[in-house]
Amino acid sequence: MDVLAKWIAAASACVVLALAVRADELDFRADRHGFGVRAPSARWAWYIEDGPPYSVTFFPSGSQGVPSWTLELSPAGGATDATLALGPARERLVALGAKEFETSTARLADRDAPTLRTTFTLESGVEVELRATFLIERDELFTIQEVRAPNDDVAAKELAALRASFTLFAPVASAEPAIDATWTRLAARCGEELGWASSWEDAAERATRERKVVLVLVENYAALNLPATAKSGPFVDPDFAALVAAHCVPWAMGAEDDAPFRAPERYGISEHAWGTAYLFVEPDGDVLAETEFSNAPFLDRFFRTVVLPKLATKEDGAQSPALERAERALARGELERALELVKTERSSRALRVRAAVARREGDSAKALELLRDARKNAPKELEPELVADEAGVQLLAANYEEARANYERVVRGWPDHPRAEEALFQLGALRVLEGDDELEPAQWKELVAKHPESRWAFKAAANLARIGSFVSGGERPDRPEPELVAQSLPLALAPLVPKELVRARDDALAWLLANQRADGSWWVPSDGFGVGANLYTTATTAIAATSLIEHAKDPRVRAAIDKALAHVLATVESGELASGADLTSVYSIWNRAFAAWLCAHALERELGDRARLKTALDTLVAAIEKSQHRGGGYPYVFFPGDPEGKGFDPSASFLTAGVAIVFADARRAGAKVSEPKLARALDFLESLRDDDGTFRYMRDVAVTREDGVAREACGRGPVCALALRRNGRSDKDEVKRTLDLFVAHRDVFRPEWRKVLCHTSPTGFGAHYLMYDYAFAAVALEELTPSERKRYRAALLEDVLAERQADGSFEDLPGLGRAWGTAAALLMFDALAKP
Repeated sequence: MDVLAKWIAAASACVVLALAVRADELDFRADRHGFGVRAPSARWAWYIEDGPPYSVTFFPSGSQGVPSWTLELSPAGGATDATLALGPARERLVALGAKEFETSTARLADRDAPTLRTTFTLESGVEVELRATFLIERDELFTIQEVRAPNDDVAAKELAALRASFTLFAPVASAEPAIDATWTRLAARCGEELGWASSWEDAAERATRERKVVLVLVENYAALNLPATAKSGPFVDPDFAALVAAHCVPWAMGAEDDAPFRAPERYGISEHAWGTAYLFVEPDGDVLAETEFSNAPFLDRFFRTVVLPKLATKEDGAQSPALERAERALARGELERALELVKTERSSRALRVRAAVARREGDSAKALELLRDARKNAPKELEPELVADEAGVQLLAANYEEARANYERVVRGWPDHPRAEEALFQLGALRVLEGDDELEPAQWKELVAKHPESRWAFKAAANLARIGSFVSGGERPDRPEPELVAQSLPLALAPLVPKELVRARDDALAWLLANQRADGSWWVPSDGFGVGANLYTTATTAIAATSLIEHAKDPRVRAAIDKALAHVLATVESGELASGADLTSVYSIWNRAFAAWLCAHALERELGDRARLKTALDTLVAAIEKSQHRGGGYPYVFFPGDPEGKGFDPSASFLTAGVAIVFADARRAGAKVSEPKLARALDFLESLRDDDGTFRYMRDVAVTREDGVAREACGRGPVCALALRRNGRSDKDEVKRTLDLFVAHRDVFRPEWRKVLCHTSPTGFGAHYLMYDYAFAAVALEELTPSERKRYRAALLEDVLAERQADGSFEDLPGLGRAWGTAAALLMFDALAKP
């Protein structure tokens, strides 16, 4: 009955993850779990949580949780009598406020099943009747929960129909590859030697006693059923693991775990928070620093340059030999101290320390030179260490063949040495990296079989089980580029005031010109730290180039636009942006939409190769239209168990609005836009308009209102109103209403700047919306008269200019990076510079 407490608590807070709209197909089948249900009518939708535990919830579109019908599967643990579930269920309901219960039996799948019924009041003040029915089959406990208002007779009949439609059949075996239970068991041990705390209280007490900070690891991808991979990534890396051991008490914070920094006045992480974060927190709950990038060399650099200077450290063993002290300083990340201690020594161990410093500072050539000097007179016992060190430097430098040769030498020459365990893992990783279709390399299997107590065996097991950082694409074996690292480390702020708009605009323009890459793109950290990722790079490059078009008379700017156009067009022509069913392909809607936006603006301004741009624009528009959901909107993700959105519509208002604006501009540039498809998108957008003047996130995401207004939704109002206005579905007054709401409630947005997690505010707002919302709010002012714009212009500028960084760039979500934030700011400044 765990799902009961969780579900009721969510319903009472009006934040049920109920993203559904009505299903076109009423029959629901869970083939893998061997059951089926039929929705009572087309107004009922369903939502899956793929678990564990697995559950599916049916509810009427728009109901926000009441009425609902939920089935959850959990292990029966050998029990055969389902009445045993009544006692624990009753206890949980008592904790939720229930007092009186009625027990009986009901027919479920042609079986008599025990039933528990009660009525109680949710925290929100809504009275509900709950009926729970239990059935054990195939050593699984099926728990069915029906929730409705006590006098809702229509819902009672529909819930009964759902119960009556429940059928059992033989489960259909999954086509996914079998995962060895040993791999899963060993994978769970990744990072165990670091001594993870069991709770915030435990972590804070230990950190106080040991004079350390708490490293809070947050990984929450529950909505997409993605694995938590950080412990199999940087926490296995020797350098970063040593830093953690020396300075931190690590704690993995779950979605429901409490901590003082959750409070908005301390820092703010709501129950909606989503993504990965490494938070370095004082024992009293103050957040010292944060980052989101699970890249070991970057985390090493981040800790040494951002966190370590804030810590009070002391040298241990002051009477020890200098070389030993240097090695300890190296482990603590005190690289300058380590060099100072061995600056006059020429022993192999001293040269190895100096090589490690060079490696961690990014100088591979110097590190290799020092290691080769160290090997000349090295004692025999140090030789495998030096060869493995050399292989590691070559791997970071992307010299894969040289790295492979040295790792193979370690495995052949010293098979029982601890560094052979590392070598086996890296040899397997190289095999996967270099295009071998086999995701179970022999080296990883050998490592697990021969060295099951090794940290590298744990890491190999995680990757064999398909839940490792490396096979998930989140772990680069080579060193990230210096420019990527520099753009991912935090900067001091250098705020400006609205009267300095021209300076801010010029600095933003200069930053974009200075930071364009040789291939014409701009860095997106969340892509750059991964392997072959392009979730946002094309979109960011297109937006950056579009922001430059207003300044295209400058030859430097024109050259940058030409480079960006070449990059974007090559990506389009390669077919990389074609729509598809996998997560990356669905997410590419951002790339396709903003690549089309760039093409449309370039055509309108007569920039670039007109024939190529026209062909690309038509291709992109057709690909975007192909991604339209049956409900008319545009999704950027589909959820586990429902890869086509048949049970619920995950289309988002702000994305659909962006697509509609792109279509308006594409049509003006001469592209072929399907009028029926555009009309359906606008119909969908209009359906999300609420009485308070805001637009819902998705059609059936629950809305929390304060004083009658959904404050979280005020940010996306202007882009939605602008999309309708540009396509003849709205008027200037609606644009003004949404801008009024934006300005009146922008205090909701300010605390979220540069937080690394998404959806951190109490109502679900997050840093990743900031520049999108502010930029389109500024563009929406173009629909108003000059006198009408004044009342909004200063407020928008005040907020964004307050977040200007020392190099003139802007950033909302660090994972999206400064190129995106700065380009959006430049678009905003150009719009606000107009009279």
